[in-house]
Amino acid sequence: MQSNDNKAQNKPFLYNNLVPLHKELHAKFGLTSSDDLSFAKSAHLVPIHMNELSSIVGCYPIIFVGEDKVPAAALGIEEGKNLFINEENNQWLEHFHIPAYIQRYPFLLANDSSIENTMLLCFDADSKRITNENPAYPFYKDGEYTDTTKHIFQTCLHFHNSAQLTDKLVKELADYDIFTAKIISYTDVSGEKKSIQFIGIDEKKFDALSDEDMNKLRKTGAINIAYAHLFSMANWNRLVNRIKSLSL
Repeated sequence: MQSNDNKAQNKPFLYNNLVPLHKELHAKFGLTSSDDLSFAKSAHLVPIHMNELSSIVGCYPIIFVGEDKVPAAALGIEEGKNLFINEENNQWLEHFHIPAYIQRYPFLLANDSSIENTMLLCFDADSKRITNENPAYPFYKDGEYTDTTKHIFQTCLHFHNSAQLTDKLVKELADYDIFTAKIISYTDVSGEKKSIQFIGIDEKKFDALSDEDMNKLRKTGAINIAYAHLFSMANWNRLVNRIKSLSL
């Protein structure tokens, strides 16, 4: 599957106009009360991290994207089509976990180039959830973060730290040369045979790892990523069935 690659624009996927939150420039800014998720309609893949594996594994296929083998949840089969947003109300389908990457939007943390080891809370200024006209949830009160903003910062920090840990553990898996190209075949609504190509874990190579290597992966937690990927492969049927149900 093709990734949502915005490297040419040097922007994370879904984010269009990132700006650092500033107490003078954004004193009157805040969030609307809208929970519209239409911004994620084009997200057929989103990165995931360690702390949400248990929630993701029962919902979506987990694959690996790009040279860095970033773990990602497959939310659709066709590029640019998310199958888990209700077209009628732009809400996520009930009983399915909303990936943390989606929950975090329109915010993220970025390194402050002027101060070492400092993170800046940034937001997508193009997001419809951001307003400077009587926001339901202001970012500032008397020049200080509101509880809403403090919670947003902690949420983004948690995502950032978990994503860094995930990257480290994926590199451990890569050291064992167990990643491989995979193909899933399916029949679309017209009866045409199609296939999905993606990067996954070679189950035979994984099972052939020595007890010592498996114990190392258990100790660090990297083994959980491998197992989550392998268990999640059954979810491809859910995506195919979802496409069929939408065509009725």
